[in-house]
Amino acid sequence: GCVWEWCDHGIRQRTAEGQEYFAYGGDFGDEPNDGNFVIDGLVSADRVPSPGLLEYKKTIEPVKVEMLDVAGGLVRIHNRYDFITLNHLACSWSLTKEGMLVQQGALHLPGMFDTRWAKRGHEVANAQFLVASAGPARPGALQSMPTLQCRVEETSLVIQGPAMEVRFNTIYGVISSWLYEGVQLIEEGPRLAFWRATTDNDRGFGDVAGEWKSFGLHWLKHRIDRVSWEVIEGGRAVKVEVSARVAPPIKSWGVSCIYEYTVYGTGDVILSVKGVPAKGGPKTLPRIGLELRIPKQFEYVTWYGRGPGESYADTRQANRVGVYTKSVDGLFTPYTFPQENGNRTEVKWTSVANSRGIGLLAIGMPEMNFSIHRYTVDQLEKARHTYELSDSGQLIWHLDYRQNGIGSPIQ
Repeated sequence: GCVWEWCDHGIRQRTAEGQEYFAYGGDFGDEPNDGNFVIDGLVSADRVPSPGLLEYKKTIEPVKVEMLDVAGGLVRIHNRYDFITLNHLACSWSLTKEGMLVQQGALHLPGMFDTRWAKRGHEVANAQFLVASAGPARPGALQSMPTLQCRVEETSLVIQGPAMEVRFNTIYGVISSWLYEGVQLIEEGPRLAFWRATTDNDRGFGDVAGEWKSFGLHWLKHRIDRVSWEVIEGGRAVKVEVSARVAPPIKSWGVSCIYEYTVYGTGDVILSVKGVPAKGGPKTLPRIGLELRIPKQFEYVTWYGRGPGESYADTRQANRVGVYTKSVDGLFTPYTFPQENGNRTEVKWTSVANSRGIGLLAIGMPEMNFSIHRYTVDQLEKARHTYELSDSGQLIWHLDYRQNGIGSPIQ
């Protein structure tokens, strides 16, 4: 069969400073042109496989595995080839718990051999099944926790415990500083985020990006109505509640929300966010989640969820659940036309750390999406080529309850 389209139709160019990029329709003053819709292949112009190619491989794999009995370990293997058996393949299995190998084995099948299209050992198909799941982690027993000190300094609520200090800005309703052993963990946030850098398909068929912008989703502002706090659990925890409204200027709709933080003496912080949208808003949203600005030194990222590549609600089957580690740069997908990228789905937890191993651990309750970039959403939205992106000086960490698909908008 044939794939349309196989590769991006970009032309290698360099900026005046010598930075390489791929040009597309309109970059040469040509009229008419197709813009970046000639950049729609399964491999890039220099033949680097895209996440879409891996998803395509998973979709057409010639072997399907069906779970029949989890407790008994019984599966059914379907041969989807038209004319040949599975004698040329080998089959192995493994049982893992939070990424750690518990048990493994192999099924006896005739030996493998090289082919014209792949070397012996090339993975043809895979399957993964959930055997059992655990509930989300919670802080330990309150009786064993150290007590916290709480004080007000002008526009800040300061909460201190052993080796840690959390400052809430009572004007803007966010964490303005979070220190652990003198290391700054958060520079700003978290704040509700509904916007993302639009994708080719967002801007393409149906122009859902235009619809989102007509509702002002790219202009959202936060208005803080109230910040309150109380010391609870005998001084071993502090509860902070922020009431806010997230809405675009000159529009009548918005989201009334409440952030509820519980800071424990161990340094754990549990955050719950509830929002009620007003009538007259958009039918779909690009994302529902939180955005944090963290120091750029936290470039070592580990997560337990689908990986190692990017995945979204409608394109995730090629990535298996496991524990993975990458750098911030390794999580970035350099699409020729910059856009939303690098999301990971079905994430139980994710951590960021500096070279000393100090950082932040975020745990979903039960799951979440995450992405982390050197660029803001606004930078990704405005850029038309990768060379137009410049380091923001911070890391932008998104922890999302949901993110829209990238093939077509979904609820």
